[in-house]
Amino acid sequence: DIKSLLGTYPWLSLVDDVSAAQGFFHWDLDFASVFARGGFDLQVGNPPWVRPDVSMDDLLAELDPWFRLANKPTQPEKRQRKLSLTANSESDRLLFRGVGDTVAMAAVLGSVPEYPLLKDQRPDLYRGFIERTWSSASPAGVVSLIHPESHFTEKKAAPLRREAYLRLRRHWQFINELLLFDVHHLVRYGVHVYSQPRDTPSFASAASLYHPQTVTDSLDHDGSGPLPGLKDDDNQWDRRPHRDRIITVDEHELKVWRSILEDESTPLLDTRMVYTVNTEAAAVLEKLARAPRMKTLGLQFSSGWNETTDKTKGYFDTSWQHPERWDDVILQGPHLGVSTPMIKQPNPTMKHNQDWTEVDLEAMPEDFIPATAYFPDRAAKPDYDNAYGYWESPSGPVPIASQYRIAW
Repeated sequence: DIKSLLGTYPWLSLVDDVSAAQGFFHWDLDFASVFARGGFDLQVGNPPWVRPDVSMDDLLAELDPWFRLANKPTQPEKRQRKLSLTANSESDRLLFRGVGDTVAMAAVLGSVPEYPLLKDQRPDLYRGFIERTWSSASPAGVVSLIHPESHFTEKKAAPLRREAYLRLRRHWQFINELLLFDVHHLVRYGVHVYSQPRDTPSFASAASLYHPQTVTDSLDHDGSGPLPGLKDDDNQWDRRPHRDRIITVDEHELKVWRSILEDESTPLLDTRMVYTVNTEAAAVLEKLARAPRMKTLGLQFSSGWNETTDKTKGYFDTSWQHPERWDDVILQGPHLGVSTPMIKQPNPTMKHNQDWTEVDLEAMPEDFIPATAYFPDRAAKPDYDNAYGYWESPSGPVPIASQYRIAW
């Protein structure tokens, strides 16, 4: 009797509440007849492109939309607004529930018994669905998924990448410039057709596609005509089909990629993916792979300030101004052009990452310093210059900010 059981074991009531709230789905029970005969013959899907990361701004916006609608508020403004919100128990309950759900989801995706191929990786829902579909497939099953491709280039995703190379049959990578998906136009994703793992990798691949018709027609193309690239002669995104858009990725191709990206000790199947637009570009890449590697130069690099975490730590804050000295300049990507760190500057409105204006290089004065969207907070962080980091030199460590740098 359920009632007597819940009375004897009160913790079961909590289990029942959690189960009802989360809507757990049990594949083996709901599709018992399918798994009894070996699994699914065909699985098609578009899994969530979501990382279970805690976003306090998103959670707080459920209580006060200001946290999503305010245009680049400063950290003190956010702290003051947050204090006024979290003064009641209802706000606390919503925040605790939101954080708890996200942390629990990340913990599930990080479970090695449940998702062994995701071990030590940053949790991502689409990766969990990939592993789920593979384990649910029949011996002759086919899986076709559309999802992001971070596991092909992320160092720690080697276990998932290794298995994907052996299971892939078709790999078509798209760039969202035509906005076929309602996400940012630079987002890259792929259509992936998987089956049971082979002994060695062998799959058809095409990259830098903008429309699915391009790859469909390329499969039937006779190989005539000029090779397409990223843009055509009219400066439009190149959608022309061509047989040589499609390359075969096998052990030979992986060896070329490894010689460019990895150390020789890296297992072949752990090699990160290299994207080439056609077979001619792939051939050039193979020649480059035989050249000396840049790492032999012993260069040192810095990723600069992190726009999210270092701002939260208080090293700088949102603020528009023309700094009076270069020591107070924090450069962003749009500042940088060919041979100049002042090709553009942000507008005072700072609405989004395209709210910038080109600088007239011929009209600007000799002492010109571009406008910036961030400003250092040295009063709050006396260690500002030290925290930016040091490089090694024959005479000892030197501050990175004191050196000339190449922006890549």
